[in-house]
Amino acid sequence: MKNELKYRLESFRNLEAGWDGYDAQPLEAAVYDNAVAVIDLLSESVLGEWKLFPSDNGTVMMVLKKRVVGTVNIGCSTVSYIAKDANGRIIKRDRKKFDAASVAELMSEIVDALK
Repeated sequence: MKNELKYRLESFRNLEAGWDGYDAQPLEAAVYDNAVAVIDLLSESVLGEWKLFPSDNGTVMMVLKKRVVGTVNIGCSTVSYIAKDANGRIIKRDRKKFDAASVAELMSEIVDALK
């Protein structure tokens, strides 16, 4: 799973300005490095719960595969996130300074909370 996500993340490095047909920004090098650091810290079982997408603002989004809301947006220096349970109740939401270990822990907590 780690290699698959890293391969997908690597493909985002080739995105140019306007890759979405509008004004999307290319992936920033610091965002790539931050996302790799998080992927390296997460267990295979936790990684298996998330999908990876480029965001139009040059960041990376990790989105839960389940039919609940769980999104972690990894930027150059910050991370923002929201997670809602099946009833729509917000269980986690914030924007913080990026720290790979804290983001990995957060993503694990979200997976655990929404089992």
